[in-house]
Amino acid sequence: MRGIVRIWRLFSRRSGRNWRLLAVLALGMIMAASLLAAAPVYARTMADLGLTFLVREDLNDSPGNRVQFTAIPLATEEGTELKRAVASRIEERLGWFEASSSRYLRTGRFFTGREGAEITWLSPQGQLQSLTGYEEHVRLLEGNFPKGTPAGEAIEVALGPQAAAQAKLAVGQTFRMVEDFDDCARELPSLERPPPPPCTPVAGVTFGFTAKLTGIIEPISEDDAFWVTLTSIYFAPFSVGTQAGVVVPMFTTEETLLGNFAAHNPGYMAETAWHTYADPERLSKSNFERAREDLIGLHGDVEALGGASFSPLSNLLDVYRESASYQQAPLTILLLEVAAVALFYVILMALVIVERQADEISLLRSRGATTYQVGAMYLLEGLILGIPCLLAAPFIAAVSTSALGLTPTFEKVNGGELLPTTIPLSAFAFAAIGVGLSVVVLLVPAILVARRSAVARRREQARPGASFLQRYYLDLALAGVAGLLLWELQEKGTVFQPSATGGVSSDPLLLASPAILMLAAAALLLRFYPIALRLGARLFGRKASPAVAVGLWQVARSPGNSARLALLLTMAVAVGTFAASYSTTAKATFDDRAKYAAGVEWRMAGGLTSSMGLNGKGNDARLSALPGVDYATAVIRIPGSPAIAGVSARSFQVLGVDPDRASEMLWFRDDFADLSLREMMANLGAPQPLRGKALPAGTTSLKIKVSSSDQRAVQTLWARVVDKDQSFQMLELGTMPGPGWHEMSVNLQKNPDGVYGEPFFLMSLMVTEPSNRFNAQNLVARRCSHRQQRREAHAPCRAEH
Repeated sequence: MRGIVRIWRLFSRRSGRNWRLLAVLALGMIMAASLLAAAPVYARTMADLGLTFLVREDLNDSPGNRVQFTAIPLATEEGTELKRAVASRIEERLGWFEASSSRYLRTGRFFTGREGAEITWLSPQGQLQSLTGYEEHVRLLEGNFPKGTPAGEAIEVALGPQAAAQAKLAVGQTFRMVEDFDDCARELPSLERPPPPPCTPVAGVTFGFTAKLTGIIEPISEDDAFWVTLTSIYFAPFSVGTQAGVVVPMFTTEETLLGNFAAHNPGYMAETAWHTYADPERLSKSNFERAREDLIGLHGDVEALGGASFSPLSNLLDVYRESASYQQAPLTILLLEVAAVALFYVILMALVIVERQADEISLLRSRGATTYQVGAMYLLEGLILGIPCLLAAPFIAAVSTSALGLTPTFEKVNGGELLPTTIPLSAFAFAAIGVGLSVVVLLVPAILVARRSAVARRREQARPGASFLQRYYLDLALAGVAGLLLWELQEKGTVFQPSATGGVSSDPLLLASPAILMLAAAALLLRFYPIALRLGARLFGRKASPAVAVGLWQVARSPGNSARLALLLTMAVAVGTFAASYSTTAKATFDDRAKYAAGVEWRMAGGLTSSMGLNGKGNDARLSALPGVDYATAVIRIPGSPAIAGVSARSFQVLGVDPDRASEMLWFRDDFADLSLREMMANLGAPQPLRGKALPAGTTSLKIKVSSSDQRAVQTLWARVVDKDQSFQMLELGTMPGPGWHEMSVNLQKNPDGVYGEPFFLMSLMVTEPSNRFNAQNLVARRCSHRQQRREAHAPCRAEH
């Protein structure tokens, strides 16, 4: 204890005389500790900010998760329990990062018509739906929002303007909604293929209710995240085929569906979905894995109950997971290199302090002080300076990182505000490393000086020798390693490579290659700097003035101090050069990634595969004529499978391009393939038009004689015709009669200009048949039950045979 008190007294006396040097040393220690602590703070901040920005940029401010069940009873005990169980699972899985939620209900389609009007299969079909909270995301154009109505009263609904026009309804009108069931086994119509043949029902059941249009609404924004799916699904009318009326979505309240509608139909199976909107601010690097696992777990939970879960956030988190590591690693390496420069500054200052106090250390040793006592004095000195630096460094790093948000670089990302930062525990560990290294570089020279006698120190000052690194040529070995790393980096072109798990991994040694190269350059500088000084002294010493000559010989004889300053300057310049080159490299990398994902400067997708032959050349010409557009071409991507007997589970993507245009428009890099893009496109050959049978000039219709051996007479004959503009027509000749020869005909269609686009070519004849038509062979007429007859006043039931 007495020894510690004596050391403290000695330190307090010495610090008063050397406070300027100690202040400079403390500045270096706080810089080194803060820069090292900034590595995890900055990496964590960039990771969190990158995740938030990625979610908002690729999705929106509140990305939604949709849990959907196609059929849940509206008001039965079983349906209520199922909905309660699903809501509970959603809360358990997603509640911790949920911003808000809503529930969606949708019934089947009902034929609509005003009171007294005839309702047919071609009448508009209304589809009731409710979405809690939708009123805040729509604009009321006319009337009022629907209100909940008790059982027996008209159900109030709201429609989009197009839907109201298709249904021919006005605000305030009351109309009937009717649902029919019959024994026809119909095939679901599709715009991708010809419509199925007509079906004549044998028996059917009908029930209906009254509704009232109270308002016309439209979405405030088509891109609102509230809708989760396509906004048009909730507002726009759509068609399910040529043999049915247009479907009109109708908004009502959930209270009405669960009360008024479900009062007479408690077991009605309605589509039920839950929308959960995430808060990107609650997602960070530390919990995004939990969010990803919860989204995957929720999918498994609801799948076991018969539902499905969809969330674009899950795929986005997978992308973030793969890219986070290699996006943060270079930034961390850069910060560590800057910290190395600051640490070298600390080493430089520690050596200066110890050299200035070398005579004092020798005096202490001659007065009986042991090496341990001298080391303890410098250790105490370092700890007194370092402990405050350790505590303050993480907070300085956090404040500095947060202030980066005020720079123009982060204006688009964070709106010019301070960056939200988090101080991980690793920041204190990194700061402790910085302080510990600073104390070590102060302690080691002091102990080495204390172990040498005054005579040995004088001899070393008179004839300075080579350092340990130079004596065993370790600096040259380090330079060789740096050269090998630089060659490997040049050959690979990247420090990242695909991992065995499907992600991206990085080579730590290649990532550290700039730092190793900088250390090798520093070591070579220490070796060749004295040689260069001696050559300069010999060349200029004889012709220079005595003061200059003595100065050159003194520096050449003892180059330690000047070499350190030169080395500090060299390392600072090297780090600055690396930072500048990294910025350019990172920008080029992100530009290449964006070009690789897009393929061309401007790309738009849309349309069905049924339109891929509709005057493609004319569309390309019209797009190319737009201002600012040099070239435009259509690209078709469709799935394919091997042409083998039976069914194959293998599939592949077929991409159809114009080889001439593709070679001029696609972005390509020389390292993608051994051949150039034009050479690869040339192997595809020029596009060949489809060949058909030319029809005579003046043809306006087709007549075909057919004979079918099918007794059922359910097959439909189609003709596919193309005109001069490459516009295809799918023409229905009708249902083929039974055995025997029969003549069938169909008229050709005129183009939009009202003329026939001659010449015509007959491309193919097609025969279609509903895949489920055989189900109609043994249908039994359905009859009303006594319970349905008792409810006839509310939902009339009609049986026909």
